[in-house]
Amino acid sequence: MQPEVQEILDELKFRLFADKEVGLHNKLSCNLVSAMFANLFLSHKNKSKVFIIESTNHAVVYDGKDTWDINLGFVLRNYRYPEKHIPTLEFLPHFKHWYQQKWFDTYYSSENRELVKNNILVKELKIIGVTDGTKKEKGRKAY
Repeated sequence: MQPEVQEILDELKFRLFADKEVGLHNKLSCNLVSAMFANLFLSHKNKSKVFIIESTNHAVVYDGKDTWDINLGFVLRNYRYPEKHIPTLEFLPHFKHWYQQKWFDTYYSSENRELVKNNILVKELKIIGVTDGTKKEKGRKAY
């Protein structure tokens, strides 16, 4: 096993199984939740790409128009994290109970957004092709 791959696996194991108090913000890392949501978003929506925006302390999904913060249970319409103006929170069914004001204040405070705006990593996830055996898709390869 390559050392860098082992480091990744070690970090994943730590994030998933660390012996900590069980809770959303210390058990389900926003990086992992964002990656899972971005993958599902591509599979179920009529989108060909989405972005995971990671700052020094938070990660969200951006679909080219809206910012989805699954760990806090809301979507911000017409907003790209960490822009200055934050629109009204639109809480998401099934996830709104994950909202905690202290985490919102941490990630979305003016001071934090100013601090992280120059240290953002944007990951693009996109569908590069489909191989499903239909005539229409026969010429397109996903790999």
